[in-house]
Amino acid sequence: MGIKIPLNLMTKAPSTGAEKKPGMRLSVPINLSRKKGKPESSPDRQTQTLRAVAAAAALLKADCALKKAKEARDYPEKVIEPNVSEDQLAELITVVSEAQDSSLPLPLATIEQVAAARAVDVNPVMVRAACDKMQEDEAYIENGIAWVAAFDGELLRKAAREGARQLMLNKVPARATPASLANRVEILEDQLMQLLKLDQEGDKKPKSSSVKGKA
Repeated sequence: MGIKIPLNLMTKAPSTGAEKKPGMRLSVPINLSRKKGKPESSPDRQTQTLRAVAAAAALLKADCALKKAKEARDYPEKVIEPNVSEDQLAELITVVSEAQDSSLPLPLATIEQVAAARAVDVNPVMVRAACDKMQEDEAYIENGIAWVAAFDGELLRKAAREGARQLMLNKVPARATPASLANRVEILEDQLMQLLKLDQEGDKKPKSSSVKGKA
């Protein structure tokens, strides 16, 4: 059983008491199956979903996320009502939310996904779910970036910086794995055996030059 908690994107009303400007309404599904009659904390759930989407989108398209975060900082009026596909966004949010609730074994997050999750303080499993969904269609990434920018430009900037950092780290050669180290040891052992064999063969040769010298 579940309900949908609306996330209302509306500008703040002026201090004069004027009416608020209507904005886009998006919903995050809330699972009530864990505790009957006791809904989970919707603000925390919304925040976790938002962070996971931000981390995943920034990992996959760090440059776009950084540009949108800068736009959110400099021209907030341009991002407050994002032009997104609500259907695709709803699919993405549902997948991320279900990953948080799932009691089944889920694919482990990658090193990059764990780092991105830590940067925004969210469960890496949710970031993995968001990444997997976004990789189905680039439009999910664009919708996710626009959605996060509308709510929290600073969160998107933080996620994008970590995404860019991971992109740069991926260009650095990975350190040796146990398998590669074992292979290297075998090569060194072969080289050592060859050297020992050559040394032993050298000892067996007659030292004619030294005999001649003594004569």
